[in-house]
Amino acid sequence: MALVVILLVLVAAGACTLVWANTRWGVGLRGDSYAYISGARNLADGLGYSRISGGGEVKPITHFPPQFSLVLASPEERAMIDALSAGLEVTGSYDDGVILMAGASP
Repeated sequence: MALVVILLVLVAAGACTLVWANTRWGVGLRGDSYAYISGARNLADGLGYSRISGGGEVKPITHFPPQFSLVLASPEERAMIDALSAGLEVTGSYDDGVILMAGASP
């Protein structure tokens, strides 16, 4: 049993290292990642779950669920950590959690 736990921790650490190594210069912002990041920044700025349009208008985000943006907005608002940096940490932690839970299931 102890060997299994050690192997799971090593696999989780390896996954976290791969995420860090592949996003060293930042995460690639494309359609949905832009929506989540801008939603998190606007939540932290008190504008609600919204995006800024090309004309500078605040428009609500209606086609992406808000949970990931809420998770990213919390550290940005409380600890002044940018949503992009928080996204890298949250994604790495999520990957580790999934690996550990998969190994703990019977």
